[in-house]
Amino acid sequence: MIRSVELHDLAEAELNEAARYYESEVAGLGVAFLAEDEHCITQIRDHPEAAPFLLKFVRRKVLRRSP
Repeated sequence: MIRSVELHDLAEAELNEAARYYESEVAGLGVAFLAEDEHCITQIRDHPEAAPFLLKFVRRKVLRRSP
């Protein structure tokens, strides 16, 4: 079964805003940030139980590399 991961509209807007900011600070940094985010989303989709619980029904996945 192929799982899907969707971001809330506000979360996606915040992610894109952060990427634009990082890109404005250092060329390529925003692109790298989005690539790392996509890598994490793939890991979440493929192994949803791998991340530790933050709250009873909420898991947390931290980006390995982020500005």
